Amino acid sequence: MSSIKPIDRYAIIKAARETGRIVTAEEHSIYNGLGSRVAEVVGGSIPCRCGG
Repeated sequence: MSSIKPIDRYAIIKAARETGRIVTAEEHSIYNGLGSRVAEVVGGSIPCRCGG
């Protein structure tokens, strides 16, 4: 993704459903960046299993 504002919610949800996984990499602060935004989209849109 070239930008986190506006975030491409459709692309994130589609990728998560198709692959079952998402990995983000950032070259700057991990706070309030791409990983946080992706987690927000996925957490609010796709049910997941948590814990062991």
